[in-house]
Amino acid sequence: MGSRRTGDSAEKMYTAAQNWVDSALRNDDSLFTPGEPIWSSQWLGELRPRFLEQPGVSQEGEFLPALEQQLVGSRPEVYQLMAEALYIHYLIQYLRRQTKLNKIAPVLEWSSKP
Repeated sequence: MGSRRTGDSAEKMYTAAQNWVDSALRNDDSLFTPGEPIWSSQWLGELRPRFLEQPGVSQEGEFLPALEQQLVGSRPEVYQLMAEALYIHYLIQYLRRQTKLNKIAPVLEWSSKP
């Protein structure tokens, strides 16, 4: 249930967040492709060193070009995990839907299996 200010946006956000908890955190499942174990320790273990342990990789302070460099050579599951993590990150930010999609879609497109 939304307010006059948020309409039903708050309810959609809570539903998406609950889906993430139930699917991804409790069952290692994917938000984008249910039935695939994207949030597993295997893929989290491959994403962590690429994303968190390479903070110096950058191109003029732009996030997406730096992220692309960090993920080069990753398996498709790692790209998808990163895109799903960005989906959760942007979930509560006050951005238009299209803006959020524009920030997430490129990550999936970099994969050898978009």
